[in-house]
Amino acid sequence: NLKLTRNEFAQLASTINESLSRHLTEFKAEGLIDINGKEIIIKDKQGLKVKSAIF
Repeated sequence: NLKLTRNEFAQLASTINESLSRHLTEFKAEGLIDINGKEIIIKDKQGLKVKSAIF
């Protein structure tokens, strides 16, 4: 498990919190991740890699 704040996660993704929130919502809708409170669960690691290459 890797614990990061949203700010840290946004910095790793080279984005801002607002964009990160939009991407997380999109990833969840596509079934790539699940969000449980402050926890983000990766459900489809390969799909997330493919999707992240688009950005």
